Amino acid sequence: MSGDTGGGTQVLQACDAELNALLGRLPALRFASLSTVDGRAVLAAGQLTDTAVERIAAVSSSLLALGEAFARETAGSSYRHTTITADDGLIVVARVPSSRQRLALAVGCDHGGNLALLLGCALDSAATLTRIVDRAA
Repeated sequence: MSGDTGGGTQVLQACDAELNALLGRLPALRFASLSTVDGRAVLAAGQLTDTAVERIAAVSSSLLALGEAFARETAGSSYRHTTITADDGLIVVARVPSSRQRLALAVGCDHGGNLALLLGCALDSAATLTRIVDRAA
């Protein structure tokens, strides 16, 4: 989060607590990553190396940009989230719709995960993160 955000340390702590709580909601969940939409890592929880955290932030930024362009061009609408189904798991990248900070949440689970549950938890967490960030006035 930017250093000029009121209560920056408290906001980061609350966001970190939310990421860790998210990990506890689904046994198959392996990571949760919060980043800025321009690709800078903010926080991460779960099974990630420091290098992976930076790469996830960069890829999340790219997916958001592509998703926004695709939604605008094909549906004339706004982007909300992207889901990825891989051989070994599932990933959701969602915009955190804060009015104060442009953020993205990426979450991933192993092959034992359920896409509907993962998506629901990711979107609920994005809403919670929005409230945390926007409340810091």
